[in-house]
Amino acid sequence: MGTPSPSVRAKVLFTHGDRDGTCPISSARQAYRELPAAKAFLTFRGAGHSNYFGDSRTVNTFVDWMRWSLYGDTAARDRLRADATSSTTTWESALS
Repeated sequence: MGTPSPSVRAKVLFTHGDRDGTCPISSARQAYRELPAAKAFLTFRGAGHSNYFGDSRTVNTFVDWMRWSLYGDTAARDRLRADATSSTTTWESALS
């Protein structure tokens, strides 16, 4: 995935299926490890490349991530874990 520049500061949300045959999750996990906070990773267990796009957890997490990232909405930030959590997902975050 390359070496991220330390001068670029952006809040980054990864949404990924752990059975993605197009972009292996290992590549996305490497990029996640290399980036500074604020960052989050929502994994859909058993999902492929895009079959989770219409899932309410994807939509709710994305909308709240953007509300927080773009507008500083701390209530939206505080909803992220609940947005993303289910028996078939894993949420990891380093928020600042």
